[in-house]
Amino acid sequence: MIKKFLAVTFLAALFVVAAGMVSLAIITNKLAKELRDLPANLAVASAPNAFLDREGGYLKSSTRSISVRLEDLPPHIPNAFLASEDASFYSHHGISPKGMARAAINSLRGRQQGGSTITQQVARNLFLTLARTKQRKAKEIILALRMEQRYAKDQILEAYLNSISFGVGVKGIGGASRHFFDKDAEELSIAETATLAGILPRPADWNPLQHPLKADARKKIVLGRMLKCGFICSCQRPANNHHLRYALSVATDRCYP
Repeated sequence: MIKKFLAVTFLAALFVVAAGMVSLAIITNKLAKELRDLPANLAVASAPNAFLDREGGYLKSSTRSISVRLEDLPPHIPNAFLASEDASFYSHHGISPKGMARAAINSLRGRQQGGSTITQQVARNLFLTLARTKQRKAKEIILALRMEQRYAKDQILEAYLNSISFGVGVKGIGGASRHFFDKDAEELSIAETATLAGILPRPADWNPLQHPLKADARKKIVLGRMLKCGFICSCQRPANNHHLRYALSVATDRCYP
């Protein structure tokens, strides 16, 4: 009797799982058909909206930004964002089940924590709307998996660095370095880069120009993560813990009528 009960229970559970997988496949296929094809050139799709006049000043536009190439940046710049946002970027295939599970658990505990990989963030920033829905999350995952098949990791990382938002209309590491430190991205120090990487989860609350102490605390967290990932050595961490000098917002806007 017990064996029969267990057999029936097993078959019922198997049916539920199978039905769930079929339903998931149907929904995934439907959402996939709603997505447009990925562009051949990801760099063009992620290029910030920036224009310069003859003297090199910024013209007014909807965002303060300037495109950068990954190959032109010193290693500590991408490394700071990898340590802060997605340390396993070069080993995963677009999504991180562990990160998503951790984010879900923290959400149940009332704590906000992003579970999206860098690839997912690029998919969201470039190809999806800002509306936070379950469908958008599903599309984000589908796009991330597609992107990993179509583009090289370095292409995705470069697109990420050019498309991330630092708030106050500043987009991409190029625009952020000019806005907050009045310098080109290639000239950013380890400490300055760690600061920019640190404010990403909540750029409005941790804006260095308005909340320098909070931004400084975030910088120290990122430096710790960079040390843990092996991106900096132990002697570099205290050397970059000093307070930074930020550019005046009026000076760094450099917009011309």
